[in-house]
Amino acid sequence: MKHAGVGFVKCSPRKPTIARLAGYPIDYVTLRDAGSKSWFPDGPPPIHSYGVTQNGNGLRRRSSDKDDKHHFHDPDPLIEEILNEDYEQEMAAVASTMCAVNPSTLDTIVRKCLCRPKHHLENHTLKRERTLLLALSTVPYCNASTSQWSLLRAFYSAVATFALDDPSLASECPRKGNHWQIVGFQGSDPATDFRGTGILSLIQLYSSVKSLPESKLATIVQLSRNEPNDFPLAVVGINITSMLVTRLRNGDLLE
Repeated sequence: MKHAGVGFVKCSPRKPTIARLAGYPIDYVTLRDAGSKSWFPDGPPPIHSYGVTQNGNGLRRRSSDKDDKHHFHDPDPLIEEILNEDYEQEMAAVASTMCAVNPSTLDTIVRKCLCRPKHHLENHTLKRERTLLLALSTVPYCNASTSQWSLLRAFYSAVATFALDDPSLASECPRKGNHWQIVGFQGSDPATDFRGTGILSLIQLYSSVKSLPESKLATIVQLSRNEPNDFPLAVVGINITSMLVTRLRNGDLLE
């Protein structure tokens, strides 16, 4: 089967998979060129020419010029790829709704007594980064984005490794299914949990599991799954992102 210029080979799993155990019909495909395995319930997302992926709102053209003054840099190539897609429309919408931060009377008195400077962003780059973060919180998860799927799948694999009785099953990740509840999402489609904070919460979830040492991540996962401290890990992470977005929008994180 050919798709978007990349060769795919259908093959049958040699052992029961999470998808089959959950009763979710899905084909197991192997990327012949990359030599890696990937799960897509409706086939891989369509990849268009010139670095363009299709999403629900049209096309987002990626910026590939790293010398561009508007290029956002990140040590993780997946995050950098997402940050440099076209969000100008969302950023403009965010900028138009942002108002000046009015400090309280107490805050003004404290600042004057302690001779503390006003907290505002003088640097244009910092202002643009703040606007981008707020814009990302309004961008919905895109089923056609391979980069977003890579982040979501990486989060699942990292958490499921310590949550499943058989860690080897953590690499088998259908797009939809009850297995998402294992890592703390509310239902069978994790995209629905991103509606309040957009793909910013997805980036935050991915970054958290990538930055934590395995021992600490394992401890957190076990705490989230065992009484009396059990909690939905992914949902808690999304709620933390929501609180940070609110504070950033209100100007509380500008210092």
